[in-house]
Amino acid sequence: FRGTWSDEALGSAVIASLDEVAAADGRRRPVASITLVVGSTVVAAAVAGGRFCLSNRGDTFEAFTNAKHVKQIEHGACGHDAQVVVARLNFVTPQPLAEIGALWQTFFAVLFIDQSEPDSNGSATTAHAGHPMHPALSGDRDLLRLAIPHLSLGRPRAASVAILQEAQTQGASGSLAAVCVRLSDADGVCPLVPEPATKRRKMAAAPNKVRVRHVLLQHWRGAGAKPVDPIRRKPIDRSPELAEMQMLAVLNGLLAEGCAGFSTACKAVSECQSALKGGELIGDLGWIDRMNVSSQDKKAQHPAAIRSIVPASVRKAAFELDVGELSDLVSSDVGVHLLLRTA
Repeated sequence: FRGTWSDEALGSAVIASLDEVAAADGRRRPVASITLVVGSTVVAAAVAGGRFCLSNRGDTFEAFTNAKHVKQIEHGACGHDAQVVVARLNFVTPQPLAEIGALWQTFFAVLFIDQSEPDSNGSATTAHAGHPMHPALSGDRDLLRLAIPHLSLGRPRAASVAILQEAQTQGASGSLAAVCVRLSDADGVCPLVPEPATKRRKMAAAPNKVRVRHVLLQHWRGAGAKPVDPIRRKPIDRSPELAEMQMLAVLNGLLAEGCAGFSTACKAVSECQSALKGGELIGDLGWIDRMNVSSQDKKAQHPAAIRSIVPASVRKAAFELDVGELSDLVSSDVGVHLLLRTA
């Protein structure tokens, strides 16, 4: 179909796509929450146990409900047991230019799936028709309160882990999933507001080499030999999910201290040989060369070369950081990493 799509048509297309996936697999429509970006339009949908919330307010954690820019599609318009919302990124408001720029650049979407069963007291609640939800995260504000502090700093994985951790802390069980994203205009800025000079400098001076330190928490996926902590000489049996939650606690602690305690945190918990280095080199991975990818990957293929491993996900995250900036939680086959760029 070519031409202008109505909000209802966009919403129906998302739901129809899920139906096609289900039909091809010979089963019913999957549990899902979806965010689709088409130009400056955002389509969010939740079906069969999924939910979502949208916001452009990072200060008050308010859900995005401005009727001028958001359209709620009735359940029947897109299929049974489905909630669909269509929102616009290109705001036209009488607000001051600086505020327009902030709204244009910042749009948060939180997708959450909670298939927890009601407990013996019947404490499970319902967000939308047929969508069970734990009371600890019973409102959009609860999800945004957990997600936006990390999303606003460019750490979507930490935001997702924070939601899952809170749900589990409050007693949620069963299958849980969370995805957090921060959306913006394709150019990243409002055309009415001058581009920040710092961003222009960063784009013009992308380095060929960076130097980072890291904290590593290894994990075990439940099969094969358990990895061994090279510092404490103990086998590791934590799951990837637990490793992420423990690393989130490390990240929160460092954010509270302004990164001043990185060496202390690295020495206390990191499970990489680099934690044995001294002074400001604790956790140091050395210089990472953007162009010398093949030689680094060859080192990573050797089982005993944990000191030299620079997984692709770590390398990618390293080049996205400014000097002195902490990364998001970074997962690799080795474990969960937290990076600090030093040069």
